[in-house]
Amino acid sequence: YDSGDFTAVPVLLNYVGHVQQFRYSLGLGATFADTPDESSKTVFGYRIALGYVFQTGSTPFFVEGGFMGASGSGIETELNGFFAGVGFRF
Repeated sequence: YDSGDFTAVPVLLNYVGHVQQFRYSLGLGATFADTPDESSKTVFGYRIALGYVFQTGSTPFFVEGGFMGASGSGIETELNGFFAGVGFRF
């Protein structure tokens, strides 16, 4: 993802859990960041999300929203933000 002159590529290990039709996930790992002031760097990355699963036939469809960020070397505010997404499992 990017924000202005800042670009980040998170590589995270995610845990996904379910409680009835709700899903939650937490991801931790590395974020490869490119900032205008410095060369590329690797910082700590994280993600937390909540969602709802719609069971439509044999393919579960879900919507989710959450917060994704990076921490380290003073770039936190430029790379942190909320997200929304949709997906399916196959």
